[in-house]
Amino acid sequence: MKKAIGYVRVSTTDGRQDNSVEWQEHLIKEFCHENGYDLKEVFVECGSAYKGTPRKVLKEALEYREQQDCYLIAITVDRLTRTTRDIGLFSNHIEKILIVDLGPDVLNAGIFAIFVAAAQRESEMASKRARWGFQNKKENNPDFKVGNPRIMETAYPASLKV
Repeated sequence: MKKAIGYVRVSTTDGRQDNSVEWQEHLIKEFCHENGYDLKEVFVECGSAYKGTPRKVLKEALEYREQQDCYLIAITVDRLTRTTRDIGLFSNHIEKILIVDLGPDVLNAGIFAIFVAAAQRESEMASKRARWGFQNKKENNPDFKVGNPRIMETAYPASLKV
């Protein structure tokens, strides 16, 4: 049985994506079971893959992968990165990276780069779409405010939470 580790990433740290962590872990475990991989560990990172934040857990996972000579499995390429700036991080690992959505075949550098570029473009377009939506709302409704209009009524100070 081939050794593997999982890598899971969610973009927020506030607990809103706990389901996503569980879902990604489930898909990785299922992939391992179906394809004959012995999953040794799952690395979980909370933080954006696009905003230039340090990717400490990803670097730990890549180091572990190299030391243990195992495969690194993620559910999609964009869980690893959404920016072409990061492609160099994977250059020594590409033949040992598996993506659940792409099936059991390992990637080559060219295919990996194409998927990363597509993930980056999709992220850029999502940002543009959100900015346009807020701008459009503001133009059509000058009183429009971003955020929860009832925040002062519905929020509890952290010191009052039980």
